[in-house]
Amino acid sequence: MKLWEFIGNSASEIIALSALGLAIWQGVSTRRHNRLAVKPHLDFSSKYSDGETFTLWLKNDGIGPAIVKKYELFLDGVLQPNEGSKLVTETLKKLNTPSVSFGGMALNPNSSLAASTKQQILHYDMENYSKSLRKDFESEFKRIEIVIKYESLYGERFTAKYQFT
Repeated sequence: MKLWEFIGNSASEIIALSALGLAIWQGVSTRRHNRLAVKPHLDFSSKYSDGETFTLWLKNDGIGPAIVKKYELFLDGVLQPNEGSKLVTETLKKLNTPSVSFGGMALNPNSSLAASTKQQILHYDMENYSKSLRKDFESEFKRIEIVIKYESLYGERFTAKYQFT
């Protein structure tokens, strides 16, 4: 009988504690949902157009914007020293590929890529070159690795990597 007496005498306190527990659970659940609602996801996609043009895209498949913190380009495992668009062009010049039209764009620190958007990172035109030269191009590009470190609006850190295969 003592248990029922305790419950009867403490009903308002039990209800208050239950409501507090429910409110805390709801707050945690809402916070988790909000983090997922702005989570970015950077991914790379590449395309050979008619076997003559190679294009590399960076796309944000996530729900929220990606804030780029670091853009790194490695050649043979060595971090390349330049920044901005010079980083890409100077690295491409170090490859043993024929002189062709190329271009690239590096993302600056604290720049952002909105959800459901993509940005061209690299463009390499191999028009008027034989298939064997294109194979040389492919083997040279395997020496490159791109690493992008980025954050969500909540400061969660992520890394996207691309290795030419």
